Amino acid sequence: MKKYYCVALILLVASGLRAQNAALKIPSTANVVGSINLGKINGMMPMEEWDKTSLGKKLKEMRGNDTTLQYNSVQDLGIDPNSTLYYFHTENDSMHLNTVLATLTNAVKTDQFFANKEIVRLAGNVRKHVDNDSTGYFMWNDVQIIYVKALMKDAYFREVAIAQRHGLSYNVPRIYQDEEVTINAVDTSILTLEDLEKIDSARATQDSIVTNIVDGEMDEAEDTVSIIYEAADENDFDYYNDLKIKKSLMTISAAGAVNEFFYTTPATSVLSNSSYLKNYDAAAVASIWVDKPMDFYTSMVPGYLLYKTNPLDVAFKMKEESGYESFAASLLLDDRRLTMHTQMELSPAMAAMQEKILNRKLNKRFFKYIDTDSMLGYMSWALDTKAYLEQMPQLLERTYGSMGIGVGQEEASLAAEFISLLIDEEAIANMIKGDAMVIFDGVYQQQVNYTDYSYDENFKATAVEKTKTETLPRFLMMMSSEENNLVRKLVKYGIKKEVVKLSGAFYEIEIPKSPMRLFFMNKDDIFFLTNSISNIEQISAGTFKASISKKEKKALSSHPFSMYIHPKNISGKIAQTDLGATESLADMINTFNKMGEVRMQANTLKNNIYSADLWMDAPAGNTNAVTYFFSLFDGMLK
Repeated sequence: MKKYYCVALILLVASGLRAQNAALKIPSTANVVGSINLGKINGMMPMEEWDKTSLGKKLKEMRGNDTTLQYNSVQDLGIDPNSTLYYFHTENDSMHLNTVLATLTNAVKTDQFFANKEIVRLAGNVRKHVDNDSTGYFMWNDVQIIYVKALMKDAYFREVAIAQRHGLSYNVPRIYQDEEVTINAVDTSILTLEDLEKIDSARATQDSIVTNIVDGEMDEAEDTVSIIYEAADENDFDYYNDLKIKKSLMTISAAGAVNEFFYTTPATSVLSNSSYLKNYDAAAVASIWVDKPMDFYTSMVPGYLLYKTNPLDVAFKMKEESGYESFAASLLLDDRRLTMHTQMELSPAMAAMQEKILNRKLNKRFFKYIDTDSMLGYMSWALDTKAYLEQMPQLLERTYGSMGIGVGQEEASLAAEFISLLIDEEAIANMIKGDAMVIFDGVYQQQVNYTDYSYDENFKATAVEKTKTETLPRFLMMMSSEENNLVRKLVKYGIKKEVVKLSGAFYEIEIPKSPMRLFFMNKDDIFFLTNSISNIEQISAGTFKASISKKEKKALSSHPFSMYIHPKNISGKIAQTDLGATESLADMINTFNKMGEVRMQANTLKNNIYSADLWMDAPAGNTNAVTYFFSLFDGMLK
């Protein structure tokens, strides 16, 4: 029954998406898809109100000195305010293609936006404009506008044979070249004047490529590029010639893609992709989905990072199975809350490893040191240290072995196994069990002595001892930990070196030239670290007073990671100090006073999906989360 329910749900989502015809333009080969539901945002805050906000004014300023853009308002773009704006990424062996797709409601305004730009008029009332560097194209008619930007894959064109084929400098020292590779080098010292003039002429013709493509003469443009390839000196590094060739290639790719996406609808769109549909949230105002995120990352890594450090070695093959199937993020807005939801779908093998690592709860004895009403915020996490150390070799191989940076999967695996041999998982897990919490419960001021210098008329420096007031955050860190011989030896060593001293039942760490004093102790299998003398004294004496709410207790008990920020409490504490009286912090304090609670929570692993939520509550006085969002930006951008 559950299987049929899931199928029905996917069909329902797909039918809702198909009502938005623009999504049908996105091919099933797209591996990144983003969307912004303008209709949902417009329903909560009409576009004419956007321009009155600081953010709207900043958008207008972003056009800079380019007075050719006729932009005075968001509405001047001519985009349908009740439509969905899409971004998608596709790629082939040599190029990344970034595409933006929007529905128009007033193409006249779109024409006016480009009024002072060069526009090519095509059949069917279609207009085309090439951007300044010729690697991106706009194409629109009365109902839709598409923009395609091409970006070449550096790694692909670093291959010697491919670089030679396109006339690019492959820039590989001859001593490192494979003996079987034949280099069709051109020795410029033996070229005749006629030969040199021919090469210069071929290179000069590149400047006409963009014009040829804009005029629709694709064949002629491609012929021009091929002439350049044949004439280019393949053995000498020529940065400017390379740049022209690369731009030519990107121009051709962008021009071909914008024509394809504009005039045709793919046989299978992204709406047939079950992973995309499963991650799609119809309630979101904005969302993004990435298929095989590590594969996408690999394709974006600069070419030189895909090579081993030994230039005699060829590029290593990236690991295909990293364990990360898809990533998705959604932004949701309603009358009282702004929420960002993210989720990562894991392979069964990766999910099994993560499940072992996350098989731990936060120590409930921490709760007696949490005072809900007075705290400014906290951060907590819980994982099984022993399980993490045991799974580390596979995690390093799967994750870091897929990231390039001169290290392959074999190297990552060997490094992880070597580390595993050196560490004692059991001993480390007893000392650092894996659950911990940091609580920020106030700020305090402290007088600090420092050395300044005065100078006479001969610029001779004289040291002057001065005093200033530092405003510092007050914190308490707790970590589940059993006392053991290693900890005792570390403390004993610190005392010997006079950086640690015993103060009753706890210890003080003396940090040279630091305004902050740190205190620590181990009690009831909890390691305490704080910069508050009163906190450590009360913990030591067993007189610490705190009261945690049921809400916080549930939040901390149910999630492997939690973060909480109370902006009003922060601004209130800062305002009571000398720092709060400074004019420079007035805007920040005012912004904090407008903010509701901020929380972030990682959820338990479910159905091979690891998810997290970040949200901000909209305090009273705001119509909804959208107006709250813009009011925050008004405070930040002034």
